[in-house]
Amino acid sequence: MNATAIMTTFNSVTRTPRNRAMLRKCVIGSQELTLIAQAIPDTSYEIAQYIGQAWAYVVPDEKMPILPYAMAAHEFTKMSWIRLRTVMTHPERADVMRPLIAAIKMCPRTNPYYLARMLVFWGPKIREELGTYYFKKFAYVWGWNASPGDPHLTRRHEHS
Repeated sequence: MNATAIMTTFNSVTRTPRNRAMLRKCVIGSQELTLIAQAIPDTSYEIAQYIGQAWAYVVPDEKMPILPYAMAAHEFTKMSWIRLRTVMTHPERADVMRPLIAAIKMCPRTNPYYLARMLVFWGPKIREELGTYYFKKFAYVWGWNASPGDPHLTRRHEHS
């Protein structure tokens, strides 16, 4: 994913010249995540860091693009915005769901599916806090296999 693609994706979120300049410097890997996190408003910086940590745990190979924004939006259109929020607002799991909802709110209202893809990579936290049932439910919605004994997520179509 090159700087131009990143610029296009974030244009509606990061409107200031300073943020655009940071995005132009992005490269694949941890440096890219750092720059993206810096471009996000201060109130969301902690969330961005956590997402980055979760991604590093699930997919440690930095040769893969670390930004789910590169994925096509049509992969997420199977789930409506209302349903997405409903799934993630389980009343008994408020402490875990709160940062997920906050992360969704960072995404442009017109297309929440870009961020929905990113939330898949919160897998370790979801599995730890919500248990296998919820982890599999989250993962399946976004098209991933989630085996309880497997620390990695794999695309379903790769094994079909």
